[in-house]
Amino acid sequence: MAKRILVVEDEQDHRELLKLIFSVHGYEVDTAASAHEAVEIFAQRKPDLAILDVMLPDKDGWALCQDLKMVDPATAPPIMMLSASAHMEARFDESCADDMLTKPFDDDELLAKVRHLLGDIVSK
Repeated sequence: MAKRILVVEDEQDHRELLKLIFSVHGYEVDTAASAHEAVEIFAQRKPDLAILDVMLPDKDGWALCQDLKMVDPATAPPIMMLSASAHMEARFDESCADDMLTKPFDDDELLAKVRHLLGDIVSK
């Protein structure tokens, strides 16, 4: 069964690109443009991984990370943060996120981090 990823990104072009990257590699992808939408999808679809943009229109991505981890703390999936600012790495150390990637990013690095967080093993 394909693993499900929730992508939360307010910029439509970035959201569609991330969905394409993951879909091509066999993942099922749900997308949200806001924190409010993300919480609803997260509760309904139960993703295996959530990828959150730090800057969202209705809530800080770090706060959304905390909210999502509290939906069901016992079964909370890993969360990766995406940020346009390398300065956010200091905040990552204190966050609930499991990993972080700075934009712009290399697709291969993104996929490697996702596979690691999901425990996917890729044979060569």
